[in-house]
Amino acid sequence: MNAESLLSTIEPKSDQLNADDLISGPITVTVSDVIAGVTPEQPVQLLIEGRRPYRPCKSMRRVLIAAWGDQGKDWVGRSMTLFCDPSVKFGGVAVGGIRISHLSDIDNGLTLMLTTTRSKRAKYTVKRLASTPLQSVMESINAAESMEALAAAGKDAAKLATDGDKAAARAAWKARKQRLEAPAATVAVSSTASADDLADRTAAAQNGETLDEIEGLANALPAAECKAVQVGISLRRRALQVEK
Repeated sequence: MNAESLLSTIEPKSDQLNADDLISGPITVTVSDVIAGVTPEQPVQLLIEGRRPYRPCKSMRRVLIAAWGDQGKDWVGRSMTLFCDPSVKFGGVAVGGIRISHLSDIDNGLTLMLTTTRSKRAKYTVKRLASTPLQSVMESINAAESMEALAAAGKDAAKLATDGDKAAARAAWKARKQRLEAPAATVAVSSTASADDLADRTAAAQNGETLDEIEGLANALPAAECKAVQVGISLRRRALQVEK
């Protein structure tokens, strides 16, 4: 059995992200959508790529609203680092719970007073998450001009939090490797657009219609390059949603 299959054997049987999922260490995730929860006690669900939904407790909802505002649509595309805090109590017993340590899209660290028990409040600090990890890794991969630089970007890609992020980075890495190894005369892959051309057009796109056209052109590229362009298109769609 490999490491991934072993991890799957200890996953809690649940329809949501649990503190037990984070026993092996913190994870950094990106919010793909915010939807209504399933119970009055859990009124909000954050959909995160590659994992079960995160249903923040009231204290963490207060942190998110203080940091990102009270409009859930504004949270889409933003990232956070989650960890297991073993000191969280339920019914007077320490059972562990999910807490947020870092958030993207805040200027500085955030400190606020949160209720710990019915009669006590304590300071809680969230640090600034410098950048969305997948975006940072993709930028490093696409900017690599040598195999040494690409190898360094590959090491960063191996540290990504989710399998989905790792797969996207792996596809981009393979596409960049092909381009670095290919003779200059064979770099262009079609008479209409190359992978680099489409990447530039994706970054400049201002609406979904343009991205749809780029995606159609990407289908003519080799599989690895097509996948890398599609990842860029997906990231640009998220950015446009956030800008609205």
